[in-house]
Amino acid sequence: MGGGTTAAIAGPVPISRDGRCERAHLSSPPSARSQRILAELTRYVLAHPRGADTLDGVLSWWLPANLAQIALPAEVEAAIQELIARGLIERRWLPSGQVLYAAVTAPPAG
Repeated sequence: MGGGTTAAIAGPVPISRDGRCERAHLSSPPSARSQRILAELTRYVLAHPRGADTLDGVLSWWLPANLAQIALPAEVEAAIQELIARGLIERRWLPSGQVLYAAVTAPPAG
């Protein structure tokens, strides 16, 4: 054969509903930092039920400064996806196409 190389495919790559690869999330348990990010985002949402921000806003305002400085956007996105799955936050699209993440508010009683 020629001197070229071929890449081995390990099997299908799991894809989430939003089209992102989930292999990293399936291959290893959440890190301590990822668990802390999830806990801090949960705490923020419960303390600020009217909160809504873009991913950049979540990184800047929803996390303590020391964690925001080291958190990877992919880790924060994974935590957001978990909170969406748990029904604590929802994704809202602005006319500009930007995505806001907002606390889910309970419908008014009555």
